[in-house]
Amino acid sequence: MKRRPTVWAATPPPTSYGLFKISLSPICFCGMPRNVKAIQLAAAEGQKIWTITQGSLDQALASIELSDEVETDIRNSVYAGKEVTAHERPVNFFGSQSSGYIVLDPYSGAGAYLIKGG
Repeated sequence: MKRRPTVWAATPPPTSYGLFKISLSPICFCGMPRNVKAIQLAAAEGQKIWTITQGSLDQALASIELSDEVETDIRNSVYAGKEVTAHERPVNFFGSQSSGYIVLDPYSGAGAYLIKGG
């Protein structure tokens, strides 16, 4: 069985996880998952990249300008004890407005890599 390539990426600002491992799948775009690419584009635009926990939820949601659906998902994830990495506003991803965010379980390390739009 052919082994899929692995890429290591850092989330700005660094979290307690430091580097996290992303296994590339056939549905990846530009060599990385689309939501990670959206976060990378947002950082390149100078957007703040939020690591959202229960302690920073209200401040983060007041600052970000993502869709109501994404903000509700972020809120519900944080209430469930997860940590979310998200950028401030949608980015232009090859002509489509996209928002990428990562939901991590701080205890198990399991994560969901999500994108809205695009």
